[in-house]
Amino acid sequence: YETLQIYLYNMRQTSGHFTSALVMTYFLFIFLLTWLASRFSRGIQ
Repeated sequence: YETLQIYLYNMRQTSGHFTSALVMTYFLFIFLLTWLASRFSRGIQ
């Protein structure tokens, strides 16, 4: 069982470009989830 950090650290040895793209995608995904959650919670009230 490896966390995201360990996975990213292992990937950094192979390709830095791929890792940075993965990190950007990850943060975009988290941002979208947070934005959607706040929109839905605001819509309920």
